[in-house]
Amino acid sequence: MKFILQIAFLSALLLFIKNVSAQQDTIVVSSVSFDPSTSTYFLSQTNGWYFKQGTNTNWASNDISMAGWKKMQPIDFQSNLADKNRKLEGWFRIKIKFDSSTSILPSGILSQSWVAADIYINGKYITSFGQTGTINHRSYIESRPFLSHFFPVQFAAGQVYSVAVHVVDYVVPFSGGYSKSYITMGDMLMLTTPYTPSAYQQMFGQTIYFSILLAITGIISLLFWTYWILNRKESNFLLFALCCSCLAGSVFISFIQGVTAGISFTEMLLYSFLSSVSLALIQLFIFHIIIKVLNYKASVLLKFFIYALVVAALITYQLPSLFFITSLFIAAYAIVCLFIAFKKRKNFTDAQRVVVAGLLIAITCKALAFYTGDFLQINVIWINIIFNGIGICAFPFSLMIYASVRFMETIHEVKLNADKVVQLSEEKKEQAILQQTILQEEVDRQTLDLRETLSDLKSTQSQLIQSEKMASL
Repeated sequence: MKFILQIAFLSALLLFIKNVSAQQDTIVVSSVSFDPSTSTYFLSQTNGWYFKQGTNTNWASNDISMAGWKKMQPIDFQSNLADKNRKLEGWFRIKIKFDSSTSILPSGILSQSWVAADIYINGKYITSFGQTGTINHRSYIESRPFLSHFFPVQFAAGQVYSVAVHVVDYVVPFSGGYSKSYITMGDMLMLTTPYTPSAYQQMFGQTIYFSILLAITGIISLLFWTYWILNRKESNFLLFALCCSCLAGSVFISFIQGVTAGISFTEMLLYSFLSSVSLALIQLFIFHIIIKVLNYKASVLLKFFIYALVVAALITYQLPSLFFITSLFIAAYAIVCLFIAFKKRKNFTDAQRVVVAGLLIAITCKALAFYTGDFLQINVIWINIIFNGIGICAFPFSLMIYASVRFMETIHEVKLNADKVVQLSEEKKEQAILQQTILQEEVDRQTLDLRETLSDLKSTQSQLIQSEKMASL
């Protein structure tokens, strides 16, 4: 009996400790917590979230028991929590307090994730991003994060806020078991300030940015098409036109995606697929341009290897979990192109140097944009804008400069050939004059000989006539 009482006492003690430890900690938010480039606080990336799987709307209440809740970040809301219908559903909770030294308090909330979410603050329903199917019994609709508007909410310094989020998501078919919000759960909930760029400001900025890129790539592609139509024997211009056209098409796809508000997840997948196809075509055209411009005789095995890398990158790009593998394929492709350029470096002409320089700049800027954003977590927007812009325009500009330099080289070669022709013509003219002089001298000499011979004949004739006259006498 004593043993049973001890077991009961220990069980009660453990349950008490569990309940005490399950109480939420309050996260203090200060001014330094905000992203300086966008004046936004990424609340869903903050440590201190609790999660519980289920659909109970009573979990939105301000003060509830945290028994059964577990510490879990929103980025861990993945397909392993899905039911047999591929549905993921649950609740996230966090408590926050704004430090009294916070100079600018949040004025709104925003979601840039595909997950459907109902937002509650201190037990009060605030708004929804998408439709979870719970509020007003509406059917499920995913959140639309592109150019979404923030919902105004007033916060006060020093006050504790209990934030509860009801989330619903689905696993994407044929995706390898990944949900729609696999990549974007870190942006599930953000706090905005009056200085946060609005959806209209973002649309305006993206319109200007992509319009400039589209104008540059489009004009360059049209110029190359014009060059090729006027001189179809120049096969390089055809490759340049095709490459720049695919690049302009890729920019146009990004432009449409960037300025269209509320696109669906299916539309986003379509845009992503078209963009990856454009990228694959650009890579193939760049490879052929490199071997053509540098006069490199690529073996069949090398061409097959490049095509295999491009196709593999195109396939793996469609699966979020293989994004790192995709980057390895693209890196291998870039290394092969740079190796070809390195191998032919001793015989470079000025025009060839320009193309290689454009390729190096494009690869370097794209790599910097990728590593600063994804690996170094440098969220300065203008850095990515500059690197991406230079990376997109560098190679087309190098092709334009190559065509100009090659044209100047061609003019120089034509001038040298013309000078040689003129020189040969002058030499032949001098030879003709010399031969004419010699011929004239020969004619004069023979004429003189004929005249002398004729004079001798006349003299002889006169003598014969005189002799006959004398004989007749």
